[in-house]
Amino acid sequence: MTLITTLACRAVYQNADIYLLDDPLSSVDASVGEHILKECILGLLKLKIVLLVTHSTHHLPYASRILIMESGTIKIEGTYDELFRVGEIRKEFNNDGLDEPFSAAQEATPAVPDSKSKDPKVMREVAGRGHVGWSLLWTYLRFGNGFIFIAITGLSAVANQICLSGTDLMLQIW
Repeated sequence: MTLITTLACRAVYQNADIYLLDDPLSSVDASVGEHILKECILGLLKLKIVLLVTHSTHHLPYASRILIMESGTIKIEGTYDELFRVGEIRKEFNNDGLDEPFSAAQEATPAVPDSKSKDPKVMREVAGRGHVGWSLLWTYLRFGNGFIFIAITGLSAVANQICLSGTDLMLQIW
């Protein structure tokens, strides 16, 4: 969160005419994202041109113009109301939370209300329990080139030990 906040502050202090934001809200939690959207993008930058590239449909109602791209070309263009009225947005995103603007509660689904917090938006994460099977680990290693990494790490450890033992051996012989 600190990096995103720092980058957003640096961008705002530049006082540029045009801001290109490449999905800055995806790496923060829902309440922080909502705060950055409303206070920074819609607040401090309201008189600037802001191009917000995002995959989140929750931010669409706040946009003055929407461009949906596919394979490098503009597939759909218009305002939120125009595209919503003719059904293009619903057809494109399969009704994925498009009725209501962005809210913190919508992105915090795998959580329960935190009884210690006074803020109703604050949610407590629920940790999953269980066992990760060997088949999942095998798949992870296979797709992530893990075998090469393990081999290089193992050979490096053996070479390191040979060098350390070799210096001890050389000191003993000397």
